[in-house]
Amino acid sequence: MCMVSHSHQVAAEGMYVAIASTIVETSDPLAELQPAFQLIGTVVDRFDSVSEIYAPVGDGTADGCYISESYDATSHFETTSEDIISLYRRITKKDLDLTVNAGMPILTTVTPSLVKTKPKLSPPHSLLLRNVKTMWMQMAEV
Repeated sequence: MCMVSHSHQVAAEGMYVAIASTIVETSDPLAELQPAFQLIGTVVDRFDSVSEIYAPVGDGTADGCYISESYDATSHFETTSEDIISLYRRITKKDLDLTVNAGMPILTTVTPSLVKTKPKLSPPHSLLLRNVKTMWMQMAEV
């Protein structure tokens, strides 16, 4: 499950977008998601879809044809990120290095218009984070 809201700039204030997804294991995928639907509660509008998942038959090393897998049920693109890292490794024969040297300046010139202070979390935002955490804990118990 995943939930986003106005604080993420994806819904009107007071509204939430909840996403429940799974890898289908039975002939009734909506029944598989029923525990998630019960946690979500009252819904204004709902969109259900079932999508096929595709994967390449080869890893590309033999023919030089590197194909990514299709999106799956993960809501934060975990497996898609792993697939891209794997593609990079197979194509370049090197591990992808995403480390950042904290001592290295990113901007050589900083203008006042580019400097912004870190926003403080307001109590409603903190409450929202606690509610999301509670929702995740409840989902894990199902």
